[in-house]
Amino acid sequence: MLLSDKPDIIIATPSRALALLQSKILSLSLLESLVIDEADLILSYGHDEDVRQIFSGGYFPKVYQSFLMSATMTEDVELLKGLALRNPVSSPPSSAFRVLIACPGNLKVRRRGR
Repeated sequence: MLLSDKPDIIIATPSRALALLQSKILSLSLLESLVIDEADLILSYGHDEDVRQIFSGGYFPKVYQSFLMSATMTEDVELLKGLALRNPVSSPPSSAFRVLIACPGNLKVRRRGR
């Protein structure tokens, strides 16, 4: 699937996302949810400048929901938390849980025009 097909989910490294945003191939104007997984590794892998440019570049809509996932709360995670989240709510490891909700294909909601 190409970005011109307006996919529901996009997975990218910060460097790749920034390149696509800067070239206007990717637009986040209709973004509803942002998930940053492995947050403890993002900055330690050298993506700190890309992440700063993404969050300071005016690419995001005014309202969207962010999720920052990390196994550990390092200084890098705290820094990323400050960049990516507004009014963050933390869940201590002891209260973490998993939920699986199975949804048969005939019950899934499909948006018009997609």
